[in-house]
Amino acid sequence: MSTDSLYVSCIDETLKRLWNVGASVYMYSFEYKGANSMIHLLLNQRKHAPDTGVCHGDELFYLFHLRLKNSKRATSNDQLMSQKMVKLWTDFAKYG
Repeated sequence: MSTDSLYVSCIDETLKRLWNVGASVYMYSFEYKGANSMIHLLLNQRKHAPDTGVCHGDELFYLFHLRLKNSKRATSNDQLMSQKMVKLWTDFAKYG
């Protein structure tokens, strides 16, 4: 619920306004849950932290090989996701 009210509704409204004035609009939803999550690092990796799903900013681990205090080593799936994310972002920058 908080994700919808804090992020999704604002993003949706911005996209609609841009679309209405004829701007090219692109959006993605990052939903890969890897070894690291911002919420778990903020909660100090508590064993009983709530499962909030993918957190705002989690894609930074895969775009920039982000290593923060107490972060875990990337798994092979995390490394694959990193390769895919970097390719998607660079292709978008190169080709639109």
